Amino acid sequence: MKSILAKIIAIALLILTLPSSTFAVGDNYNVYDFFTRDELREIASQYSPGETVIIRYTDYDEYGESYVAEFKGTVQSNGDILFDRDLNKKKKKPKKPKQPKYPPVPKKTNGGTIEGDFINKHAFERHKYNPNTKSTSNRTQYGKDVDVKKLKDLTLKKPDNTWTITDKNGKNKRIFYAKEFDGNISTNDTPTRHHRVILNVDQPEKSTQFPLFLKNR
Repeated sequence: MKSILAKIIAIALLILTLPSSTFAVGDNYNVYDFFTRDELREIASQYSPGETVIIRYTDYDEYGESYVAEFKGTVQSNGDILFDRDLNKKKKKPKKPKQPKYPPVPKKTNGGTIEGDFINKHAFERHKYNPNTKSTSNRTQYGKDVDVKKLKDLTLKKPDNTWTITDKNGKNKRIFYAKEFDGNISTNDTPTRHHRVILNVDQPEKSTQFPLFLKNR
């Protein structure tokens, strides 16, 4: 078990590769040019208060030259990340991305209640459709008639974004897959188009999938 000191100094790396059109040479910027507060809180939820998190974006131009935007912060007890400063040596400013075309939400009668369609039992118990329990941002439910298996497969095969988190020793590896659909994949309590699949490489039984409810979107 890690000591409190070890937890405080542990550094996690978040690497997110974005399309080459995302960046343009320009003025300084901050992490909120790329993430909403809810998305940053999603990242922070993977760590304990006091842990240091480094968020690193890598992009490549047409000649293969890499551009890196890097931010360093500390996870707070309220679930936010307090950022120190912009560590990026190459100053970039994001362009406004083109509006992508999102795939339709796959449908299946009572799909949100079929355990075998989920990535594992852990995900099913936390995120299945349950008409007797309200879906919340901390424990979202799939919609009653969405095809959970197809949502998972599409997110893994054709993600909009993917990133990896490890500790400073390269262990506790988790791979995140994100995809947005053209309609609500959850219930009316937590309407969202955003889907996540997380593969826990070292502990597959802790892998999961869920609708991500972003309050500010």
